[in-house]
Amino acid sequence: MAIAGIMKGNGIKMIPRDIAKKVVEIVSTQKVLKGVMKKTFNFHEQLNKLSEKFDLFDDVRSAGLWICCDFKKIKAKDFIDACYKKGLILVQAAGENTIRIAPSLIISDKEIGEGFKRFEKAVKALK
Repeated sequence: MAIAGIMKGNGIKMIPRDIAKKVVEIVSTQKVLKGVMKKTFNFHEQLNKLSEKFDLFDDVRSAGLWICCDFKKIKAKDFIDACYKKGLILVQAAGENTIRIAPSLIISDKEIGEGFKRFEKAVKALK
């Protein structure tokens, strides 16, 4: 399961303009935007619960589903490695203590729940 994103590279230049315009049109609909808002809230709620339970983060911030978490004591690379061992792919570290989470805009609630089960297992493995 991956809750990290596809924000590497510059693949959008390779998509024909009419297809790119259609993608922007679809992701700009109220249905998609409301879903993103709901999922963003869900991610923040789950991250805050874990932070309280394990004294985990100094800060959690986002722009929609582009989320950054600053660990208090854990090194980002160590956490990413622990996640991988638990079947959760987090591929982006942003500095020594910060991870980025960028899930699909259409990630399901079930996938979010499963991802956070694995996320918690990774935290426990490092505590």
